[in-house]
Amino acid sequence: MSSCRCMLRVVPLRSLRAAAMSLSRFASAPVLPYAARSPTSSSPSSSSSPSSFPAAFSSAASQASGGGAVAAAAAVAAEGVEDAVGWSPPSLGRVPSFVRIVEVAPRDGLQALQTDAEITVDTKISLIQQLAHAGLRSIEAGSFVSAEWVPLMKGSDEVLRAVLADPDMTDVAFPVLVPNTYGFKQALEAGAREIAVFTAASESFCQENTNCSIAQSLARCEKVIGLAQEHDIKVRGYVSCVLGCPYEGEIDSAMVAYVTERLFQMGCYEVSLGDTIGVGTPGATAALLSTVLSAMPDAVDKLAVHFHDTYGQALANITIALQYGISVVDASVGGLGGCPYARGASGNVATEDVVYLLQGLGVECGVDLSRLCAIGHFITSELGAPYMSRVGRAAGKRSGFRRSRTFSVAEGTVRTRYLPPTVPRKRVSDEEEARIRALYEDQDSGDLEFK
Repeated sequence: MSSCRCMLRVVPLRSLRAAAMSLSRFASAPVLPYAARSPTSSSPSSSSSPSSFPAAFSSAASQASGGGAVAAAAAVAAEGVEDAVGWSPPSLGRVPSFVRIVEVAPRDGLQALQTDAEITVDTKISLIQQLAHAGLRSIEAGSFVSAEWVPLMKGSDEVLRAVLADPDMTDVAFPVLVPNTYGFKQALEAGAREIAVFTAASESFCQENTNCSIAQSLARCEKVIGLAQEHDIKVRGYVSCVLGCPYEGEIDSAMVAYVTERLFQMGCYEVSLGDTIGVGTPGATAALLSTVLSAMPDAVDKLAVHFHDTYGQALANITIALQYGISVVDASVGGLGGCPYARGASGNVATEDVVYLLQGLGVECGVDLSRLCAIGHFITSELGAPYMSRVGRAAGKRSGFRRSRTFSVAEGTVRTRYLPPTVPRKRVSDEEEARIRALYEDQDSGDLEFK
């Protein structure tokens, strides 16, 4: 009888390095599964150079006030990127030991929710309290936008006052989204200690979302940030459509780098890069981060990523971001979310799934996964929304996750992680645990796990 042999090909490191260089030169931009792409951005000749921009961007920029200046500045920022790529291919060696999760469900998760259920102020407050008790220490509390345009954000001032007054959440940050100076004044009156401003790397999206150009959007951000600095309020920045736009299609990474750098220059302590419609892939994410970090090598500790899971790529994209050293991830419990001004945008990546991914990589995040799954079931049930967390659905509503403590005698540390119900349980009595710890307390090797 004949036999078949399967051969695995090992890719040399130099090939991976060459691939990363190609990504940074925009040679492998993602193929977007919709028709609203600019004609020139899809041709290889127009996307092979970092200084070339989609025709749709150029025309929109030239028509908008100040838009031409933005295009020119971004083109200048792109010069030299091809020869200045200082980031080798993503590596597990760069994965941080701790990742801070910014929970966005109370704002981004609810703002575009399609539901007949009434979302009361009390429901929002209860959600935030539960998230804080699960270990999350940065939770978006709301948005000070017009209730006429985003009705589900009505009552954000009441929510913010309530959570800030809660004595059990004094160590939790509650950023709120602020679109303009009027919104800032409302946030200030409600006692905001941290705000978020937003813009986009797409001229068309800026026009649709905020009725202004990128240049005008940045000018608005600058005014709001200036007011925040006068009142000693921290500012977080958002850049939307970093990997694709529902109106323009592909987005040039050099524009993302330019807008991000401008927000840092204005005073943002952190900037979150958002794949607003969830079309990004690991290759596109690597290309984006290579470009941004080549332009701003010192910004790796100040960048966050914000992925929607429209095409099921969010966790893969986060894994790539972690391998670039990114240590802040936005997520939404239960996978709630979407953008009211972005066609095709589905929910955010589920916080439960991100926590499970991080634990699998040995990365701490300080979140109780069992409680988080319970919260996901609770809030989606309250809202009549589908529960989108794969981890939460697999764990079930009541079975949950089991806590497992790992003692490192050598390091003198205790690590807590949460195991799915399918993992066999090992039982060690307290007496046996104490005996083994005493036996090894003078030794410098080995990790002991007790469950």
